[in-house]
Amino acid sequence: MRYRSRLALGLALTLGACAPLGLYRPGDGTAPEVLDVVLREGRVDVSPDLVARGKVELDIVNEGTLEHGIHVVGPGVDEQSDELIVPGQHSRLILKLTPGTYVLTCPDGDHAERGMRTTLSVTDSTGSFRR
Repeated sequence: MRYRSRLALGLALTLGACAPLGLYRPGDGTAPEVLDVVLREGRVDVSPDLVARGKVELDIVNEGTLEHGIHVVGPGVDEQSDELIVPGQHSRLILKLTPGTYVLTCPDGDHAERGMRTTLSVTDSTGSFRR
């Protein structure tokens, strides 16, 4: 294998290995940061859970057996999905976030009290945590 091919392969593997660690390439400034939000009974998972300030798009999927939604509360934000999401269905929510801590919960019934909550941290440092 030629040196350039090995270098390109090594770089691709290194960048791919950084994603699970929360280290991503900088965004282009116009596209929102896409966060994966998975809803299950008793859990809300968001990945990554640390992003830079700016526009984010929550790509929400309900992997549970009941209907769920998403409610985001934090500095200057109190937004939720328009409708409950049926099992297996996807939804999207676009927000503009400033630095701080945001709480994501399921607004349906007592789901939040039963563990369907998580936090998202937003930093002022742009570019460091973008995918």
